[in-house]
Parts: sequence; C-alpha cells; structure tokens
Amino acid sequence: MRDAYDKVSDMVENNRDQVKKVAAIVVGVMVLAGILYYALVFSSSGAQGQFASAYEIYTAPTGTTNSTNNTKAPVWFVTDEEKYKKAAAAFHALANDHSYRYGEIGNYFAGISELKFDVKAGKATLEPLSHSTSPTGKLASFALAEQSKQEADYDKAVGLYRALVASPGDLPLNNIKLSLADTLRLQGKKDEAVGIYFDLAKTGRKAAADAAAARVKDPTSKPDGDLTPEVTRQAVERLSLLDPAKVDELPEEPQPSQFGNF
Repeated sequence: MRDAYDKVSDMVENNRDQVKKVAAIVVGVMVLAGILYYALVFSSSGAQGQFASAYEIYTAPTGTTNSTNNTKAPVWFVTDEEKYKKAAAAFHALANDHSYRYGEIGNYFAGISELKFDVKAGKATLEPLSHSTSPTGKLASFALAEQSKQEADYDKAVGLYRALVASPGDLPLNNIKLSLADTLRLQGKKDEAVGIYFDLAKTGRKAAADAAAARVKDPTSKPDGDLTPEVTRQAVERLSLLDPAKVDELPEEPQPSQFGNF
C-alpha cells in the first residue's frame, strides 16, 4: 500500500491545472475586481478603451473555429500562444501609454500572459512589480510563487508565500497558506504542512459551525461563517491522507439538518 504522503502528492500534482485555476479565480478575481473598478472609473476614456481592448484579447477563446457565436466583432485565436503574445504586447503598450493609472496593472497582465509562452520574459516583467506593496504587486508576487512551485523551485516559492502570509494585503490569506502548505509538502516538510492544513481546517469548520449556531439562535442574523470553504475542504482532504488521526481532532462539520435549513 502506497504511503499517504505519495497519495496526496499525486492528488495535487494530477490536478495541478485545477488547483491553479481555483487559486487564480479566488485570489485574482477578488483583488482585481477592485483594481479594475478603480482603473476604469478614474481613467480617461482613451485609457479605458485601450485596457478594454487588451483585456478582450486576454480573455478571448481559442480554437480552430470561433466559439463565441459573435459574428459582429469576434475576437478569438487559433492557439493560446498567439493569444497571449498579442495580449502581452497590448498590455505592455497600455502600461507605457498610461503608466500613471495602468502601469502596474498593465505590466501584471503582460507578465502573466508572457508566462504562457516565455517564462523568462514573464518573470522578468513580474519581478520588479512584485516588490510593490500595492494589491497588483501582491498579485505579481503570488504569480511568481506559483510559477516557482511549478518549476519545482520550492525554496523560492516558500519564501514568496511566507512573505505574502506575513503581509497579504488584499489577498485571501487562507488561499496563500494552502499554497504554502502544498509547497512545504513537496519540499518534504510533511509535519509543517500538516500543521497548516490542520489550522486551516479547524478554523474553517469552527467558523461554519459558529455561523450555523448563530442562525439558529437568531434567524435574522447574517454571520460571516467560513469565508473560504473551498480552502477548508481541500485542507481536510489533504489532512485525511497525510495524517488521518488529525482529522478526528477537528470540529464536526455542520450539517444543514443540525441547524435547520438556512
């Protein structure tokens, strides 16, 4: 029977794209929503239009046929490489033309686009930005940490994640901690990884249970509950494979039947 350590390693590695996608969605969207709102509201119409055009390229579909069903002005590319090259160029131009409002966000999108086809160039674009304390700078640092983890440069990834844990800015702290634990596990530091998984799972379950109990006590209340339930679920899943005994120490997961439907 294979060791649980190998099982959880395989689980994460075999689902690397999904894990990265979840991280990108959770971490990126929450922060970028505010950044984009600020950039669009407080920018000139010309800058807004240039950003919108670049972002349209970045989010365009790819394939041998246009899947948008938009026959008026379809934006799509045959390959991802073609799309991201165009996006990188457009965002670099945006950052140069409107550096005051769009310098950071333009370079961020240019950098993560470049990571898709030229890792060296992407890292070179993101590195200076990652030293900024702004929300975009934090995102750049997270992107570099994810890239380092993908390249198995675990020491660098851990250093970046630890710095973000100490000063996350607007990034969701629990998502960073989960990525840190995953990287420590890949480093062979199982005990430290288990400790982080346990803390994440315990905190998440307790928050959910407290919120459920509060709703029973006062049905009109709106407690926050577990703000990162997906992180909690993944932490419990990894913990159950690495150290099943620790799962028994966690608070019980609240069930709807325990507290009524809410």
